[in-house]
Amino acid sequence: DRASSCKTSPAGHKPNADRTGLTICPRDTFSIGASDDCTDCAQDWYSEAGSSTCLTCPQYETFVESTKNCDCQSSFIRDVETAKCTCKPGETLSGTECKPCDASKFKEKSGVESCSLCNDVVKGSVTFDTSSTSAKDCVCPEEYFMNGKKTECLRVPRGVNETSFGQTLEDLRLKRGFWRTGSNSTDIRECLAEEACLGGANSSDYCRPSHRGPLCQLCEAGYSKEMNGLCQPCDSSSKDTVLTLVLLLFGLALFYLFYRFVLKPRVPTEMLKSLRTGVKIMFASYQIIVNIPTVVPNIIVPEDFEKVVQKMSFLTFDMFTIVSVRCWTETATFYVQLALATLLPLIACLFLVVLSLSCSSPERKVQLMTIALALTYLTFPTVSSTVMAFFPCDEMDNNNEWLRADYSISCLASSRIPMTAFALVMVLVYPIGVPLLYFCILYKNRERIKKPVDERAEDLSIVGYAFLFESYKPAFWWFELAETFRRLSLTGILAVVKPGTETQLFSGILLSLIAIVATAWFQPYQDGRDNVIAVSMNLQVALITLTALALKRSQEADTYSPEEAYDEKGMGILLIVYNVVLILVFIFYGWGEMTSGSRSADGLAAKVIKKRGSVKTLASKRGVTTATEEDDVGIEMKPRANSEFEAANPMAKERAGTLGKERKSSWASAVDEDGNEYWYDKTSGRTSWTK
Repeated sequence: DRASSCKTSPAGHKPNADRTGLTICPRDTFSIGASDDCTDCAQDWYSEAGSSTCLTCPQYETFVESTKNCDCQSSFIRDVETAKCTCKPGETLSGTECKPCDASKFKEKSGVESCSLCNDVVKGSVTFDTSSTSAKDCVCPEEYFMNGKKTECLRVPRGVNETSFGQTLEDLRLKRGFWRTGSNSTDIRECLAEEACLGGANSSDYCRPSHRGPLCQLCEAGYSKEMNGLCQPCDSSSKDTVLTLVLLLFGLALFYLFYRFVLKPRVPTEMLKSLRTGVKIMFASYQIIVNIPTVVPNIIVPEDFEKVVQKMSFLTFDMFTIVSVRCWTETATFYVQLALATLLPLIACLFLVVLSLSCSSPERKVQLMTIALALTYLTFPTVSSTVMAFFPCDEMDNNNEWLRADYSISCLASSRIPMTAFALVMVLVYPIGVPLLYFCILYKNRERIKKPVDERAEDLSIVGYAFLFESYKPAFWWFELAETFRRLSLTGILAVVKPGTETQLFSGILLSLIAIVATAWFQPYQDGRDNVIAVSMNLQVALITLTALALKRSQEADTYSPEEAYDEKGMGILLIVYNVVLILVFIFYGWGEMTSGSRSADGLAAKVIKKRGSVKTLASKRGVTTATEEDDVGIEMKPRANSEFEAANPMAKERAGTLGKERKSSWASAVDEDGNEYWYDKTSGRTSWTK
């Protein structure tokens, strides 16, 4: 058929070959119409069949020749919801491509938006790596932990592992030797016994097996606490207790036999007094040393030396320290310990005093009074520290408050009210009452005590109290009060200071140094040897606390090296050697005194008197203040003024010659109340009638 007119091809089409119809423009070509051909799309452009124009790929997409479709560029993904290409979570648009979020940033959703800063969500937080996709990836760096509100990173307190990354309040990783009340606590406590606390992140596993309770201070049933603060099976503790008691009884029996059959028959009474003074000084200091682990529960001392101190626990005269009482009964709390520790010595002393007052024999009265005073002296530091230990309580951040001396006792319990009244009474009896008793006795009799040594030894009105002053020169009648205050300060008063702190250790060092200076300055003891022993023992206490302070600083620095381990071992050995040397020097000195004394005139006289059954004291045999000039056997032991026997007494001549040599440097003359001239030693306080 012949057409009446020609038509133009519409958009997306072109005429066919014989121009009798239309052909659709193929894919990736286009025609705007009225065109004989379809035009190819430019590179990276595309079109569907029959298109009037070519299209470019959407943003972040590229045309894929193989599929003849647009697809996301290599760093982009197609969002499922929008079907658009965008950056995936954890990445952000940087230039023309998606790049991972930097460290300490995160992005939770897909998109080209910027990454969020961790610091805007949790102050101070960072991420483990790049490409973080959640705010939960924001954690605290090393040496920090996330607070309970998840809003801030705080510096970890002492006792928490500083090298752990990403710690939160709930899973703080405690170091060995530290404890806290629970997973929400920021109050990290140093355990009183380091080995009792295992540390870690699980609050239910802080304590080692057999330990429980606050600071892992309590023992499970069937266990008892040793002096080192660790819980041991009751079977083991019982064996150690029996062995300790057997050794103690055996040692006391040997000492009694040695004293009864060796010392007493051979050594003059005055010489025994001198030896007793040295023993008294060393005993008092060792009692302080043994009490140190109780006063400073988490004290760090060399392990070897600690074992030696534990073997001397019997010096405390504390049944709860020597015997594992809690293996027998769980009811043996600190309150029971306080009652027994205070009432038993008090009842014993009152019984001795009553017995003394009702006794008709003057000699027996003196003995009973001396025993009563000695009992107060022996038990004073231990009982005082026990009484003072009643008051310090440990306040926790979970609204609990526990007694430091026994963490099974709540300081908020109503049962504490009557015990507080009892403890206050015992404070008046022991830490205050005993020194006050000593003061009253010494002050009342000070004029008698200040008399020459030999004269006051014969004064029956004060001989029962000689335990308090016989060691000192007459001018230092008051020094036992200073010694009592030293013992109280280093046990009872020091226990009130927060245990284990540097303040407590430094206080111990300072008190020991004051005692050293006072003893060295006054030299109050009659025998110069005793002054040296007193200074040496005070120095030992100072060295122990100084060593503990150095080791504490070293361990807190977390730089414990093999060299420091060597130093700890070496310091322990030196402390042990120091003790051994002190004891050996005292023994050798005492033995030399005994052997020389047994050969002296006084020693020979003592033997004669012993054989003849005389009951007078050696001082009276010397004729210093006795009414007669001869003893029971007719030998004048020491020439008295106007004595008719002086020229005929060979012992007097020997003694006078000896005293003459001694008197060259330290003896001076004086006149007594009757006008008689006598000589006295300015150093020791000894007196003699001879010139």
